Amino acid sequence: MTAIHAIPEQAIRCYEAWSGLNVCVHDLDGGRLAAVLHPSRAFHCHGPCIAVKQTVLTDRCYAFEVTDLRPQAYRWPEGRIHRCHAGMVEWMMPILDGRRPLVILFAGQRQAGADLTPDPDARQQDAPARQLPPCSGEQAALLLEGLRQLAARLRLWLEDRRPGPTDQPQSRAHQIQTFIARHHTAALTLGDLAQALHLSKDRAAHAVREATGRSWTELLIETRLRSATELLRSSDAPITSVALASGFNDLAHFHRVFKRHLGISPGRYRRDREPGT
Repeated sequence: MTAIHAIPEQAIRCYEAWSGLNVCVHDLDGGRLAAVLHPSRAFHCHGPCIAVKQTVLTDRCYAFEVTDLRPQAYRWPEGRIHRCHAGMVEWMMPILDGRRPLVILFAGQRQAGADLTPDPDARQQDAPARQLPPCSGEQAALLLEGLRQLAARLRLWLEDRRPGPTDQPQSRAHQIQTFIARHHTAALTLGDLAQALHLSKDRAAHAVREATGRSWTELLIETRLRSATELLRSSDAPITSVALASGFNDLAHFHRVFKRHLGISPGRYRRDREPGT
């Protein structure tokens, strides 16, 4: 890893060492940042959080982190402290381009101290939070300020790597593939791509086939499976977390698709392959 590539991971590790929190990164800007981070950064890998995702609450975890929060991230340009449906306090900081989130940073998790009142918009419920260290209101504010500083550092890195005016325009195939890479962890549809390309849905379907030789569904599944196989090779995250982090909101569907395309189950894939192979 070159020095410029090492900057994001070093900055995140510095924050983690200072704060004692774990950082999760949702890259919504074409994967520029995710490409230089370990794949496990894409999901919450803290023990209590993983434990919750192995229960019936896993769908609510996905909604809380992805479908509910991302469209509203612009509301908190200075970040926020919230409590998830499992009762755990965490910190969220978006890196925005206007109202569009480029990256969302999550840091957590802690138990709310007596003087800490998390964001009233967040759903609250008592659960695994009891096993976490408590956090006072003063500590929470400092941790949020630190996350703002991390976000500022990562924004500078992203701006340094932004394409310049002399760069060649993207091909249609690259536009499509970049769009899928950027959004495949969400509930993505062909209609979303059509809107991004300023085409009708039918024309977008033809454009995908003409540019890539594959259908929209094939491209989306291939991208999600690439994410899943990378996470299975490089992390010890539960299968449920891998499915969610790769864009599969239904675990049974994930197993069916994985086995249909790769011939084996996700668990068998992990057992048969050493990390990094």
